[in-house]
Amino acid sequence: MSIPESLDSKRLKIRRFKKSDFDSFFRFLSDPKATQHLTFSEGELGRENVEAFFAEIIDSYDTSNPIFGYAVVEKSSGKYVGAMGLTALTKEKGSETIFVFLPEFWRKGYATEAGKALFTCAFEVFSVPKIVSFLADENQAGIRLAEKLGMEFDQIVKHREYPRPVKRYVLTREKFLS
Repeated sequence: MSIPESLDSKRLKIRRFKKSDFDSFFRFLSDPKATQHLTFSEGELGRENVEAFFAEIIDSYDTSNPIFGYAVVEKSSGKYVGAMGLTALTKEKGSETIFVFLPEFWRKGYATEAGKALFTCAFEVFSVPKIVSFLADENQAGIRLAEKLGMEFDQIVKHREYPRPVKRYVLTREKFLS
């Protein structure tokens, strides 16, 4: 399976990462405000580890097990807005969605716009059965985004990457396509 080169929307170029994106990718992963709800440890965000992770994403694109990760770029300015993607695309379990945008691009509707493009691809092209999001109570922006994208609160769960239980939001393919 190969993921599409891009999932453009009205205002955004949503595309596979390129090697030239590394400095922007590292900048947003180094921004404590942008990454406040991610579960990376401080050591994982060191330059060497981020370089290895970034190379792994790019190297995976045309393999049988691609990492569904995209750079999000503002069409009008060409500025790097952030990144988004899905974890492993599996028919049985679905996929977990991830959005990380630089703070200067918050509250512009970009995450909603990009999310709609991502979900359309996942459900229509790859027939993913469901998309899930695990959100801590304090991540109110993430909860609002999940709801804007049509996701519904499912249950409180213990997630392997969070120190305490989180809210699980779910959107099924069937609901999305109806």
